[in-house]
Amino acid sequence: MLTNTSATSQAVARPGAATPPHRAKRSASAARGQQIHSSRAEPFERRRATLRLYASATQEKQLLTFLRLHCELYNAALEERRDAWRAERKTISHYDQTGQLPLIKKLRPDLVALGAQALEGTLKRVDLAYQAFFRRVRAGHGPAGFPRFRAWRDFPGWTYRQSGWRWTPREDGKHGRLELANVGSIRVRGGARTLGRMKTCTILRRAGKWYASIVLECHPQRRGGSEALGLDWGVAHFATLSDGTTIDNPRLLERDLEKLAAAQQIVARKKKGSRRRAKAKLAVHRLHEKIRNRRAHFLHQVSADVVARASLLATEKLATRNMTRSAAGTVEEPGSDVAQKAGLNRAILDTAPATFLALLRYKAAEAGVPLVEVDTKTVKPSQTCPACGVVAKKKLSERVHRCSCGVELPRDQAAALVCLQAALTAFDLTDKTQAPGEGAARAARPSRSRAQCGTASRAFTLHARRAGTRPPASLRSAGGRNRSETTACGGQGPGEEVFGGEIVDSPPPPACVSAGGD
Repeated sequence: MLTNTSATSQAVARPGAATPPHRAKRSASAARGQQIHSSRAEPFERRRATLRLYASATQEKQLLTFLRLHCELYNAALEERRDAWRAERKTISHYDQTGQLPLIKKLRPDLVALGAQALEGTLKRVDLAYQAFFRRVRAGHGPAGFPRFRAWRDFPGWTYRQSGWRWTPREDGKHGRLELANVGSIRVRGGARTLGRMKTCTILRRAGKWYASIVLECHPQRRGGSEALGLDWGVAHFATLSDGTTIDNPRLLERDLEKLAAAQQIVARKKKGSRRRAKAKLAVHRLHEKIRNRRAHFLHQVSADVVARASLLATEKLATRNMTRSAAGTVEEPGSDVAQKAGLNRAILDTAPATFLALLRYKAAEAGVPLVEVDTKTVKPSQTCPACGVVAKKKLSERVHRCSCGVELPRDQAAALVCLQAALTAFDLTDKTQAPGEGAARAARPSRSRAQCGTASRAFTLHARRAGTRPPASLRSAGGRNRSETTACGGQGPGEEVFGGEIVDSPPPPACVSAGGD
């Protein structure tokens, strides 16, 4: 077995660091509904680097064999859990199933080559799917989506922990070779923004291409700016800053929607199970991959540029689930303007507001820039005047803020100014030039506890069918598809420090309004 031997970064203490004056303000700010995130990353943070694998024909054949076996193990573990509950009302835990792996490997010697930790990771994926299912049941947001069996073509991949893999990058920290146990040395392209201790490696297959997603434990840093900025997200403009700067919405999905519809129609005309249908589906997957990559690149560029300008950031606390709720209604009470709302939902999801906010959070933490999320239940940014504070309801069609005090501003810029003022109030600052930078309050981190190990149950038997085939239709469970637990969250995109998207400078606001800039 291979063992990762990367050098371990040492945590550097900061002696004599004074307690930030903003720490005492945290409780009062929380009471007012603002959420203040950490302004400086802790000595060790986890970041993800995604590498493209260029395997030989023999290596790709072996990778496909491993993928089929991991998928078969996943389906067998899911079947055991489901059947045990249906027959005996018995719950099978993750530790029960991992305890059976030695016996399973005796019954199925072909699983030995996968590695013990990789097999445990696949069983953990089943456990995470169940946890997500019960979490959705408790939340009560629509269909819970019971975990379901997966075809090998749709199976995302598998994960190695400390053993079974080793990435050897070049001196500049990019590209190099990835060595996998029982597969060999594979040429890779890609790199990490900040190198560190390598923790896990997840092998992924997307649109016929192979990737390695490596989690690094490092101390990432970036530079912030000197401006206190408010940011208002939108659809017409992707973002509007408090100084009047607007960032255009690239509308990436809308640009390729016709191509996507044509490709999906080609799939619908092909015979199920044929090679031509598989080839047509691959074309659809690659179109989706292009859209996804462009969106990720744009979000990384914009978030990096905003953080590079800011010493304090303020934005709305977005509720994406509520914003994209369907208007279809029920049979008894059908909704109205269903098609119009569906188009709006598609446009909202195309901008990925939750992902953008997540990128802002961790980039701001790396730069030591406080990020304040204003609760729109207590503060109404779109309805409040940034000059006099009067709250007046506006229709969505009203794109200009006009107040009786004489202020006239674009609606989105006014909302960004209100968010900025709420953030300055949260830090008890009357002058925007006093906006805190490095050394502001750190957010409390949730503790990580390991569940108690349970006793082993009976050994579950893998299906004797050919690896990769699905269980019979009678054994398949209904429900929604689970999100892959190996999605690259917070990964670094190429050219991250370069600003993307067209910038349009709007006229400055009236003198009576503080624009939160220099």
